[in-house]
Amino acid sequence: GSLVPRLDADFGDFRERGPPRSDAMIILIMGLGFMVLLAGVRSFGIRDYSKTYFRAIHLFPAAAIILGSVFFILGSQNSLRQFLGLAIVILAMGSMASRRYFVSAILVVLSGIFHKWSPILGMIGIYLVMLGSVSKNNHATGEVHPFRLSYPETFALISGIMLVILIKSIMVTGMFNLDIPLLDDLKAYVIKTNEFNLVNSVERISVLLKGCMIFGLVLISECLIGRTKRNESVTNDIRSLRRRTIVLILPLIIYPEIFSRVMLLFWAIEIIFLVWAFKSDKTRVRLGGAVVFVAYGFAPNAVNVLVGPNWLYGF
Repeated sequence: GSLVPRLDADFGDFRERGPPRSDAMIILIMGLGFMVLLAGVRSFGIRDYSKTYFRAIHLFPAAAIILGSVFFILGSQNSLRQFLGLAIVILAMGSMASRRYFVSAILVVLSGIFHKWSPILGMIGIYLVMLGSVSKNNHATGEVHPFRLSYPETFALISGIMLVILIKSIMVTGMFNLDIPLLDDLKAYVIKTNEFNLVNSVERISVLLKGCMIFGLVLISECLIGRTKRNESVTNDIRSLRRRTIVLILPLIIYPEIFSRVMLLFWAIEIIFLVWAFKSDKTRVRLGGAVVFVAYGFAPNAVNVLVGPNWLYGF
């Protein structure tokens, strides 16, 4: 990746790029992030509604999924602070799913050590898990339908729309000009978006195309999985957790820079979805997970991080 450039002839130019980076430090960040992610994924486990058993997720399949995910590639090679912060958020979400509320709250606060926006994303993640608890309590005998939103999923969509309205209200009322923590960063992401768009940067695909590709992949995987009964296992709610996440984030597409950054939360949660899919005893569910995992190999943002944008400029 770009942090360990083996083939870059300009690497080591002190005037342009500074001194060479330490491989050991990058590997340490990757190792720490991996261990926290693995602990977070395993904390979800597999339960049934009677809570009569708990089966932990095996190490090697989970490790392969984590290391091969878009979240790990982008995070460990590009968005280091968000990567470490969101890894702790996943651990907090697992604690919330296990009803360890105090531990979950502490972890959300600790995620702010690495990135100041991580606690905000952590609260969104906890909120999505709590919506799943409502689903289990009130609709435990229903089905997860590929093209039909459940009540918690609909509520997540409405929450995403309300979040867009809230950001717009902050812009209209001029609260950006007040000395309020975090709002100054939000101003840069919403108003000064042109500063993030590099001139002639063909490696940055449009946010609309990116959203269509991601949502299209979700629809394809949902079609392949088909219907699943909610009362088969609590892990069926992991599928709904992924669906709640994408419908909450999609309305933010009108703010491209915010959308791109919040999408990291979706990539992180999709790791849990993939582990659930590959551990399923249903062929259709495993096939849906396999399609998503194979698609990671063609994700433009991950390829740009690993190879660099030169492969695009070559055309």
